[in-house]
Amino acid sequence: PEIDLAGATRQVNLRSRAASTTGARLAATPAGQFQGAAADGPLAAAASTPQPYGIDFLKTSLMPRAVWDDGRFKGGLYVSAGDVLAKQTIFAGAAVAPSNRDRDLFFIYENRNWRPTLFVEYYHQQRQSARGDSSEERDLVVTGMRFKLNQFSAGMRGKIGRKGELALSLTYDRYDASVESRFFDALNIAWVRQKPFGYTYLNGFDLGLTYRYRGLVRARDREINPRGRTIYFRYDRMFNKFIEGFDQQNTGFLQEQFLDLNYNQFTLDWNEYLALPLRSTLGLRLFGGWIASDEVDDKEVVSDFFDYHLGGLNYMKGYTFYSLEGRKATMGQATIRFPLLPDLQSRILHLYLDKVYGALYGSIGKAWDDGFGEPDPIYGREGPLRDLGGQLRFDLISYYNLPTKVQLDVAYGVDEVRDRSPWKLYLTVLFGYI
Repeated sequence: PEIDLAGATRQVNLRSRAASTTGARLAATPAGQFQGAAADGPLAAAASTPQPYGIDFLKTSLMPRAVWDDGRFKGGLYVSAGDVLAKQTIFAGAAVAPSNRDRDLFFIYENRNWRPTLFVEYYHQQRQSARGDSSEERDLVVTGMRFKLNQFSAGMRGKIGRKGELALSLTYDRYDASVESRFFDALNIAWVRQKPFGYTYLNGFDLGLTYRYRGLVRARDREINPRGRTIYFRYDRMFNKFIEGFDQQNTGFLQEQFLDLNYNQFTLDWNEYLALPLRSTLGLRLFGGWIASDEVDDKEVVSDFFDYHLGGLNYMKGYTFYSLEGRKATMGQATIRFPLLPDLQSRILHLYLDKVYGALYGSIGKAWDDGFGEPDPIYGREGPLRDLGGQLRFDLISYYNLPTKVQLDVAYGVDEVRDRSPWKLYLTVLFGYI
């Protein structure tokens, strides 16, 4: 699921614009003349003359960001800016770990001066991994690896009717890695640290077409307890070059050899929210995905790199992210959501707590490569897997203008393997719910 960060920024801009407009109305007389100026003065003439709209950005908002990721602290900030009429918006963020320079960066720009809306997005991640691999002779030891992931996307999107939206995008991905190692110098009887060497393991383009339908009933609890229908469908034409090995004949420098993976990919996520008595809701979800290529099943070269992953927070919460994977995936889910404290209207420090809702859900799904009945290659599970869970949602507002959505999940994997705990716990604090 995607979170509309730019939408949250747009809400802040609209509130600021409304406040400034109200101030201007209070300072003007019913005749449109400013107080203290004559009706036929130059100030009144200037105020009545229409002026073309120019780019007038509001003040830039800075928000601190603190992250605890993989046992390390990351510090950073969010940056948001936009013009008065929300014709252009910018949302960016950064977080860096001082201990090992792991970092997360993103930048999102939208321009609504024309139809359709134009957008540009950039994402970057860097991760350090400690390794202890060695050669067969044990004279070379890999001491660490650093991964750099870059993604750049540009496209356009526009409305189809009142509730639909169609987007066309072109995305470029480049994934790099560098290896740190040391070797044993038999002459001096000492370990010598080598200069890190780097290589690219993915170069890919993705031409994507996305359709979104959002037909939800307008109500105060629409975000926390939706009623209606949402549809997400995406078609991707992939043009990937994935590393297959290195040129053994080239002794001058490290030269990658790539495997061409060009294929079609289809994804559907359909949600129905049916109203029940006492402001409760029955949610029905159907998810399906298909990568139309047998080449991505190459266990020696590609492994599960491009597969769907059906476990984790977004899908079957009773299983970990990598435990359900395949180039084909399907899932069905049923959720009953009900109000616990529907009208709190309480304030705690800078937080305004409005509503609390609960939910109970169950899911059944499977990810596979070839036949639906084939066993899981890692755990040997043949049939679809099941999970059950409970959820709490808290609807809050921070500093009277920033939406703050807190979600707590406890899930149980009915068909989890014996050496793993079937219980999973998730906590999110975001601009929207997952």
